[in-house]
Formats: sequence, C-alpha cells, structure tokens
Amino acid sequence: MENTNTPQSEGRREALKTLATVPVIGAMAYGVYKKRQKENYNKIAGNLFNVDPAPVSERKSLDGEVIRIGIIGYGSRGSYLMRSLGFATPELLDDWKKKSKEDPNNTRYQDFLEQEDLKVEVRGVCDIFTVNAQNAVLAGSNLYRQTTGGKMADAPVVYKNYRELLSAPDIDAVIIATPDHWHGTMIIEAAQAGKHVYVEKPLTWTVQETYLVE
Repeated sequence: MENTNTPQSEGRREALKTLATVPVIGAMAYGVYKKRQKENYNKIAGNLFNVDPAPVSERKSLDGEVIRIGIIGYGSRGSYLMRSLGFATPELLDDWKKKSKEDPNNTRYQDFLEQEDLKVEVRGVCDIFTVNAQNAVLAGSNLYRQTTGGKMADAPVVYKNYRELLSAPDIDAVIIATPDHWHGTMIIEAAQAGKHVYVEKPLTWTVQETYLVE
C-alpha cells in the first residue's frame, strides 16, 4: 500500500491537533501572551548583547504549510470562532479601533492585531442566510486584519449547500457552527469526505447518532 503520510500532511495534521486542543475562548489571549513574551525576550536580548531586537511582523504570513478552512454556519458562534482564528470583518475592526481610541483601557483591537498567526486560510463559507454568508466572505477575505479600505486577500467561495463545500478539494478542514441538530449529520458527512472537523457541543442529539459519529 502506498504511504500517503508526507511531511506536509503530517505537519497539517499536527497543526489541526493543536487547534483542537486549545480552548477557543482562550486562543486569542494565549496568542497575544506568547507574542508579547517573545517581544520582551527580544528587548532583553538586545540590551544584553547590544543588538537590535528582531522586528515584529505587522501582517499575517502564508509562508509554509497552510490549513485551508471551510466554515458552515456564520451566525453569532461562527463569527466568534472565525475571530479566534484571526478573521474579522473590516467594519467590526473599525468599531474596535474607534473604541480603543475612546477608552485607553479597551485593548480588544490591539489584542486582535497581536493574535498569533495560525497559518489558516478561509477557502469556503456556507450559510443559508445571505447576509451571514456575505459577512463570512468579508471576514474570510480579511487575512491581513485590516479596517475598511485596507488590503484584502482573495474572497472565499460561497457555497449554497454544505455538501458542495465538503466536496471541495481545496478545503482541508471544516468548522461546523450550525444549530445543534445539524452537528451529527454534518460531522459524519465531513469525515466521509475526508475533512478534519472542529465542532462544539452537543456532538449529537441522540445516543444512536453518537455511535455513528464515533
């Protein structure tokens, strides 16, 4: 049998495992902490050895292995999960930036900009509500975390049906952020399509369906 475990696939698998084991609610805070920790180390090193500290990147980089994501459902929870991965609409960042200027203690905008680059790219979005799908496209295109008028990346494809998204060959993993009763069905179909899956509780609505998911 042919060995399909290439270094690239192994790297992607390990990155996905990391995403799955970090609580989403703490992902952004942890990323900011690690980045500031590195900045402090660079400053100390510069003082001790009389060298300039390494510059901090001001934009996301797609160098190296990229996890190509599709999101199914972009309501309140879906948009939150996207922000945890580093994607938000320019309009939302406009609002956060404005509030940070009005209140120096409001660091939400800066914290988001300093969030760690997880090397994720949004390739597809699916939501039955047009306005949600449009917002998902705006967020998914905002690879560089820009406010209105800033540089945007290629827009993710909008899929009318989640099965079309699952069949897309350029999507490695899916985030399922739909109403609870869809979770089990979509998990099973995503796995059958060879996609990695991130979904939150409840896993399913019935015991029988839980065994099918396992």
